Amino acid sequence: GDLDGYRTTVAMDLGWLHFRGFDITIFGTPGQPRFDPIIPQIVKNAMGIILLLDATRPDGLLRARELLMLAHAEKLPLVIAVNKSDLPHHLDEKTIRESLNIRDDVPVFFISSLKQSDVHYVVESMVDRITRHPY
Repeated sequence: GDLDGYRTTVAMDLGWLHFRGFDITIFGTPGQPRFDPIIPQIVKNAMGIILLLDATRPDGLLRARELLMLAHAEKLPLVIAVNKSDLPHHLDEKTIRESLNIRDDVPVFFISSLKQSDVHYVVESMVDRITRHPY
């Protein structure tokens, strides 16, 4: 945990999930530039990318675009999850799409990670996109 007692990611999170007949390994990394060298290794064998944005931090969009380019996200199924949508925020879908330069077919979900149903919907969408992707 950090000094305030909250859990924080040091370099990478790793988790496993069995979801609707699929065994999923989830790798997560913070968005700080000091972790950039591990991102290409994480996505090397990835089947999809879920980019998590903070709806209350429009200043994070430039960094998010850098991360997508670093991960070569145009080659993989992509889902954008905009967290903290239950709080007052300044991000809307048009701003996100324009800032990240993402295709129209990339889903953008406004969620609260505190709601299990929202998280399940994002994972379900990723599984659907992976099963339809022409690898």
